[in-house]
Amino acid sequence: KCSPPRPNRCSARPRHVLPASRAGGADSSARFGLILGWMLTLAIVGVIAFGGYVVAARPAWAEPYVAPLLGGNTPANVPALTTQQASYNLQVTVPSGSDQTTVLAEFRRAFEAAAQAQYGPTTQVSPNQPPASIGTPTLISDDGTTATYQATIQGLISRP
Repeated sequence: KCSPPRPNRCSARPRHVLPASRAGGADSSARFGLILGWMLTLAIVGVIAFGGYVVAARPAWAEPYVAPLLGGNTPANVPALTTQQASYNLQVTVPSGSDQTTVLAEFRRAFEAAAQAQYGPTTQVSPNQPPASIGTPTLISDDGTTATYQATIQGLISRP
């Protein structure tokens, strides 16, 4: 029933003695691993930041690579559109007693049909600046059931 001997404070040796190669702290391989880990982390952060720039800014040099990934059209697949002013002298027939809104809507439909007849079915009328009449439409005839108006309609169209 003896207790283990207590070490003398003065004569006690430290239990964990580092070898001579580790006397200055971490050895060179541990330091290399730490540096490599930080470099890898910085490289990953850099790649993520660069990818964010390419997706957000979409520079011209990256468009052929980014567009297919994001589901967009590549510039080679998008036809170039020409926007121009067009003007047509048109006649429309509407029910007698129609208000100006109905008459103007019918002139806009006729304008689109005239533009597509002249430039092809892919011609589009600008929705941002709809066609408008130059002056007021003139009533040509009214037989009690239908009225025929004539006007010059001008607007922007886009065509390939």
